[in-house]
Amino acid sequence: MQKRSLKEIFAKETSQPDENELFRGLRTRIRLSAPEAKVLLIVSSDEGDGKTEMSIKLAHSFAAAGKKVLLVDGNMRKGDLKDRLSCETSAAGFEKVLLGEADVHDAIVPLETRNLYILPIQEPLVASTEILEMCTLEDVFGPLREIFDYVIIDSLSLSLGMDAYLLGKISDGALFVTVENHTRSVKLREHRERLDEAEIPLLGAIMYKK
Repeated sequence: MQKRSLKEIFAKETSQPDENELFRGLRTRIRLSAPEAKVLLIVSSDEGDGKTEMSIKLAHSFAAAGKKVLLVDGNMRKGDLKDRLSCETSAAGFEKVLLGEADVHDAIVPLETRNLYILPIQEPLVASTEILEMCTLEDVFGPLREIFDYVIIDSLSLSLGMDAYLLGKISDGALFVTVENHTRSVKLREHRERLDEAEIPLLGAIMYKK
């Protein structure tokens, strides 16, 4: 895949005035530029950059196109994705799967939206990085690749730790979320370089306006 500059990426993803059309366009570009990509990592520099909102809307967009989609709460220190989706469940959380205390199939929860599922966090964990380093992520995400058309991971922000880089190793690429006039360009370039060093492809980006 040809590497694009940040300027090229942001120019394309911010050119659509209609939000629904923006996500349809992003969905289409992902399918055209990375047709084999199934596991997508959603990243941002800082908390509050709209990363979780973007994850949810992109998942809904793929589901609306008839794709079977799993949203994974990869922000284990916060673990509020299920609350954002008004999902009440007693199923084992993603953290239990990583700790080897639950089977991943038992932790998947269907949502009201057709084709859309969630792998939630039930009990937030401070030591999330250590857990990700110890477990074999391929054993968790391998079966998910077989079940779902797309697996979208809402990760911890890049400035807060290494979680996103660890999850990125089992993803097919990352989507970067920033906020106009908020995300510093120096920090953005720094994180882009770190993604490159970790060999995590940058598939696209969205810049939110607040």
